[in-house]
Amino acid sequence: GEREAKTLVFTGRKIFALNAAGRIFMISQLTEALKYRGLPGNEASRIRQWEQYLSVSMENMRLIKEYRTPQSLRLFGRVFTLLLPPLYATSFAQLSIDTESIVFGCIIGAVTSLALTSLFEAVRQLEDPFARGFTFDGIDVTEELQVLA
Repeated sequence: GEREAKTLVFTGRKIFALNAAGRIFMISQLTEALKYRGLPGNEASRIRQWEQYLSVSMENMRLIKEYRTPQSLRLFGRVFTLLLPPLYATSFAQLSIDTESIVFGCIIGAVTSLALTSLFEAVRQLEDPFARGFTFDGIDVTEELQVLA
């Protein structure tokens, strides 16, 4: 388990570094060749600036993918969403006594539990924008590359 995960992460980083750095290096070399053949300096400078933007954006995407919320914090969120409604059960009971409607107290308890679960699920989906399957604002890299091609 853990050894395979480390190997997979190491291999992914290596492929990313070789692929991204190699392509950016190739763009840099082609820019130098164009300068040698008469490309104005300001145009070459603009290409260098785009190279820099590209490399910074790719690194930011890699960081978003790799460094997410720690597992312990996610576990705390899950436990919190499960344990909070029972802890507030006395408040819901008091609310139903005050309003003389047990249905109202049960509805408020259910809505509170549903709201906490929905909030946790939304945070989970927003945490990894590259997740497969249905997400509200997920990025399906394969589909995006097919559209661009």
